[in-house]
Amino acid sequence: MAPDLPLSVPPSYLVITGAVWGVAWVGVAVALFTGRRWAPRAMLLVGAAFLLWTWADRLLFVRSEYALRTLPFGLAVTLLAVALVLVVLRRPAVRRFFGEHTP
Repeated sequence: MAPDLPLSVPPSYLVITGAVWGVAWVGVAVALFTGRRWAPRAMLLVGAAFLLWTWADRLLFVRSEYALRTLPFGLAVTLLAVALVLVVLRRPAVRRFFGEHTP
C-alpha cells in the first residue's frame, strides 16, 4: 500500500507531467545518440522548457520548509548544469558529430 504523502497537487498531475517529460527526454536522447542534425536544438529547447516548468512548479506548488531552504542550492545546481550542457554542445567534436560546420 502506498504511503499517504502530503501532496500539494493531485497524484494524477505527477503522473501526467512525469509521462510528458519522460517521452520528451527519451525522444531527445534517441536523437542525440543517433546523431540527428536537429538534436542539439531539441536538447536546448526541451531543456529550457523543462527548467522553466520545473522551477515554476517548484515555486508555485512546493511549500515545505526544506524545499524553501534548498532553493539557493537548487538554483546553483541548475545554473551549473546549464553551463555544462552549453559547453558540451559547443565543443567542435560535438558540432562535427551533428553535421555542423566549425570554424
